[in-house]
Amino acid sequence: MNFVSRRPSPARIAAILPAALASALFLFASPPLLAQRPTPTIAITPDFLLAGGCTNPGAIVSIFANGTAANSDTFTVLVNGVLAYTWTGETMHWSPPPPGGAGTYGFYGLIGVYPANTVLTGVVTTYEGANPSASDPTTGQKAVYVASVSWNCTTGARVGAITNLDVRLGPAPVNSPGALFATAMSIGLAGLLWLRRRRKSIGQ
Repeated sequence: MNFVSRRPSPARIAAILPAALASALFLFASPPLLAQRPTPTIAITPDFLLAGGCTNPGAIVSIFANGTAANSDTFTVLVNGVLAYTWTGETMHWSPPPPGGAGTYGFYGLIGVYPANTVLTGVVTTYEGANPSASDPTTGQKAVYVASVSWNCTTGARVGAITNLDVRLGPAPVNSPGALFATAMSIGLAGLLWLRRRRKSIGQ
């Protein structure tokens, strides 16, 4: 069987280009633009990252938040891509209501002394609702936004790019131990693949 490669015509490209550009803007829009939408977000911004060393490590990051007490959030911390800590979550009573505003978010909970240059990743998940009757208000709630950032515990420098993902673009997971673990693992795997590529490039 012969396969013929067909290159789209200039007219076809002109027809699909506006839609492609609109999709790219939707996917990679800045946090303030996404935060104008009516559902909640906690988006990490590159304004600053303040990391606290490798003993009981943690970090404070700048964010753009948009939510109310009717929404909730939680976070996890990964060590070299492996899930190490999960926080029980809270309602977003502290967050500016729509259209939102700038703020900070802390990733803490790890105890002990970690090896030099350990890569830590903080992942914050924003939920559409809140469960006031549960000890963890994110229980049973649908995730709408996931943001993550990695840093070197020795230098405090950011590792890789900040990730802000609007999960409303695809199937939205509901908070359960399995779903939360799967989300953290997928982000951790992406971090490990990045580190592997980086080590290969250094060794060449």
